[in-house]
Amino acid sequence: AAAMLSATAQSALNVSSKRAMLKTGIRGASTQRVMVAVGLFIASVVTAIEMWGANQHKDKTPTNEEPSNQQGEPIGMYLMAITAYHIEYVLSFMFVKLVTPVTFGACDAIRRLSIILSGRVMFGGKPLMPINIAGIGLALLGALGYS
Repeated sequence: AAAMLSATAQSALNVSSKRAMLKTGIRGASTQRVMVAVGLFIASVVTAIEMWGANQHKDKTPTNEEPSNQQGEPIGMYLMAITAYHIEYVLSFMFVKLVTPVTFGACDAIRRLSIILSGRVMFGGKPLMPINIAGIGLALLGALGYS
């Protein structure tokens, strides 16, 4: 259900982004910069709210737990992911001006499918269930049927 909601929201964003780009006249990298600014603002607000909420519920009593031996955050992996995501969206906004919204949506669905499958191959996880395989097949058939 969450995947269907995400795909529907992404498709709606693709169509509305194309309309907004046509109305405002911004293109390519400029569009991507605007989207990054909006995303940064939203992420900053959400992070501030979450941090405020975490501080409100923090237990004020000290604990006698020993520090864990966990490794730190994988900063290098975060930086590579951010760079890849940025390049992907710069290219995406350069591509969107060349095609219709429906074509862009079909290409975006294949892009999302390839990200899911490559993540599965690279990082493993639970085996794909029959419903997952059926969804992948339907996505591929839809893209092939469109072309």
